[in-house]
Amino acid sequence: MSTYPVLINILSTRDIEIPTSFISNIAGLRAIQDYRVINLWEVDVNIAFQQPLPSLLPFVPILKGGDSEPIT
Repeated sequence: MSTYPVLINILSTRDIEIPTSFISNIAGLRAIQDYRVINLWEVDVNIAFQQPLPSLLPFVPILKGGDSEPIT
C-alpha cells in the first residue's frame, strides 16, 4: 500500500486554479511537495453509501449528486 499527501477541498472554488504542488525556497534551497487533489464536489455521492466510508456521510450534501432528492 502506498502513502502520499492529499489535499481535500470541501467547498467549490470555481474561480481559482487549485495547485497540485507546494514550492518553497529556504536559504537558497528549493523544496517541492507534490500532492493529489480531491475535490469533494466532484466525488459521486453513491460512493459514500456503496463503500464502508462512514466518514464521508457528513459531506453527502456537498458531494456530486448529494443535493438531489432521494429516489423512493
